[in-house]
Amino acid sequence: MDQQTRRHRGGHSVNTAQQCLIQVDRFRTGTLIFAKAVLWQGCPDWLLTYGAGSEVFPHDSTSDQWFNEGQFAAYTELGRLLGRNAVEVLTAPPLPAEVTKFASGAACGT
Repeated sequence: MDQQTRRHRGGHSVNTAQQCLIQVDRFRTGTLIFAKAVLWQGCPDWLLTYGAGSEVFPHDSTSDQWFNEGQFAAYTELGRLLGRNAVEVLTAPPLPAEVTKFASGAACGT
């Protein structure tokens, strides 16, 4: 398992992206990248300020399709940062980790 661990704005560590090996069938495996929308201390100051002023960012309901300019910019920037972290996970050397099996055949480090 590779993961990008960041410091959450509340001070505790969060994993913004994680890589898992999935077993497709007997012969094929694949890679699943999971990226979680969170704010951490490495985010730009303006993004942290925007998040501090919003009760729901970055977890606005998907029924809210009418973003204002600030909300759109904040989600766009957060998406860029999370995408960059996901690429870093793919290109980083694997971290030693114990592997656990999940019901669907996926295996992720713990």
